[in-house]
This record gives sequence, C-alpha cells and structure tokens, in this order.
Amino acid sequence: QYFFDIPPPTGKLLIAAVAWASGFRGTQPFQKIGEAYRVGTNLFALRALPAAFGAALPPLLFSLARQLGCSSASSLLVGCLVLLDGATLVESRLLLTDSSLFFWEALQLLCALRASAAPANGAAFHAYLALTGVAIGAAVSTKWTALATMGVVGLDSLRQLLAAAHAALDSASRPPASPPLPPPEGLLEDLLAGEGEARRGRAEEEGMEAGDAVARMLERSDAAHGPSAAAPPPGGRAFPAAVDGGAAGGGGAGGTGGGDGDARRRTSAALAPVAMEAMARLVWLLLLPATIYLGSMALHLKLLPFAGRGDNFHPKPFRCRLGLAPRRDPDTGAVLGPATPQADCIAAGCAACRGQFPLSLPAAISSLNARMLSA
Repeated sequence: QYFFDIPPPTGKLLIAAVAWASGFRGTQPFQKIGEAYRVGTNLFALRALPAAFGAALPPLLFSLARQLGCSSASSLLVGCLVLLDGATLVESRLLLTDSSLFFWEALQLLCALRASAAPANGAAFHAYLALTGVAIGAAVSTKWTALATMGVVGLDSLRQLLAAAHAALDSASRPPASPPLPPPEGLLEDLLAGEGEARRGRAEEEGMEAGDAVARMLERSDAAHGPSAAAPPPGGRAFPAAVDGGAAGGGGAGGTGGGDGDARRRTSAALAPVAMEAMARLVWLLLLPATIYLGSMALHLKLLPFAGRGDNFHPKPFRCRLGLAPRRDPDTGAVLGPATPQADCIAAGCAACRGQFPLSLPAAISSLNARMLSA
C-alpha cells in the first residue's frame, strides 16, 4: 500500500530489497512509532543493509583522508574517530537510512578527487566520474540534505574546468616553437674524435676569406654603377631597394590573416579536450544522478500501486491513480479477496474518481516532489 514520507525513497527501497531477499515478507505493519516487533520478524533482514553501510564507513573515510594527502597515521585516526562515534554506531545498528547517506556522500567525494587526479578524458577519469554520479544520485535520492555535498563536487568540477581552459588558452597564445636544426653532417663524429675544433677553425678562416671576396666585389659594383644600388646588410643577402607597394601591402595583409587563422586553429585545438571534459562532467555528474533520482521515484510509485494511509497527503488526481488493496489476512498476509469500495473512498474504482483522469507517471512524480517540498 502507498505511504508518504518526506525523504526520497532510495534508502528505503534498498533496505526493502535486501530484507525481501533475506526472507522478510512485510508481516510487520509499522503503523506507529515504537510498536513492538511481532514474533518471528526477521530483524537481521531489516537491519543488515544499514549495518553494512556503517561498517564500510571507516575504511572509506580512511581512503578519503589518504586521497586528500593525509599521512597514514592521520588517516587511521580519521577512520577510528568514525568507528568509535556513538551516533554513527546507533544509526548503523537500527533500521535507518542515515548510514547509507553517509556512505554515498563519502564515496562521491573520494571518487571526485580520484577523477581529478586521473588523466583528463581517459578511461580512469570516466570510470571515477561515473561512480561519482552514481553516488550523487543515490545520496540525493536518499535525502535531500545530500545536495550540499553535490554542490561541493559541482564547485570543484567548475574549478577544474576553468583551470583547464586557462591553461589551454595560455598554451595556445604562445607561438609554436621552431623545430631544432639538425647538426651538420659529420660534426658529431668529428667532436667525438677530437677533430671538431680543427674543423671549426678551418671553417672560420674560409668564411673570412669568402667575406673579403664578397666585399671586394661589392666595392667594384658600387664604383661601376654609382651609389644608387643598395648596400647589402652586413652578412646578409642584397635585396632591391624598392618593392612594389601593392605587393607589399597584400603580402602583409595575407601574412596577418594567415597568422590569425593559425591562432584560431591553435585555440580550437587547445580547447577541444576541455570541451570534452565539460561534456563528460555534465553527463556523469548531472544527467546520471537525475536519471537515478527519477528512476527511484518511478520505482517507488510502481511498487506501491494501492491506496494506503499516506495517500491523503495528495490531491484527488494523484489518489485516483491508486487502486484498492485486496483484503489480506492480518497475521499471514495472504490475499483473501478483492477489496470492497467504501462510500467515501478516493481511489480507482470508487465513485469519487468516476470521470477523473488519473495522473500519468511523470505528473505523479512531479506532484510527489512538490508535496515533499511543501511538507
């Protein structure tokens, strides 16, 4: 039967799944706080999952402290503090969802840190981001207080993306380095053989002789043609004194355009990995948790199709989508037959719901969240 509770249903669904797998069949009514357990109620089945989550907290927080850079002794102290905490021990021992909430929150912080330490867009990066998204979805769909931890992971992701974008733009703004010139053929062998110095000396003498010869040729040219010919720059090649203005302007504009195009290509290439990382974080840290949250809500409504004590929190269209629960034996839970509609009932098949269109599943999920928010 349907019941209404303010927190989202994932924590209760996990406990119910483990209890059902352990043999519990819902014979305890849980109609009021503090009621006595019936004889034969499998308490181990009901408390197994909270205890397992509580037992996993100390090693998980030890790993989290190590990932934050703490020493082994300090991390061991963190685990011991959690292990000996009285509130954690009580909440892990009883039929509560707090131990699972603590586990998912610690897991998402650990996986987020490991994703940041992994190479961007690699297999380990995506694996840890996916685990972070699963932990975020499970935590938020257990209690809305986990939105605070999700915000911490979101702010750290934003910081990572801004840092990556800044580094990419900085590297793109620098001109590409020229490739190193290959050494002259035979130079390395000569150096190893001890002949490098002699070869360089001979090269310098030959260079000086060639320079003197070129200077004498230029002097004779100046004497023959007059001072109109432009003297070459020292040690450089002689160029014409005048260059066509249109050609020069066009060449300059083309060079500038080519430089801008190269800069844009370098920027695009540098920002492409950052865009891929941003898309991965959007999918794993936002869309995946949202899918888990909405999936838990849909499963909650599918598993509770009959009207119950909690349906009076909802408006009439929501209640008219619920059916009447069959009559059951109060001790064994066996079905005795179909329910008989009462005159004042509000459910599918009742007179009050005739002509009323029941809410669709998405509309029911929206109505449930609105009621949880206002409760």
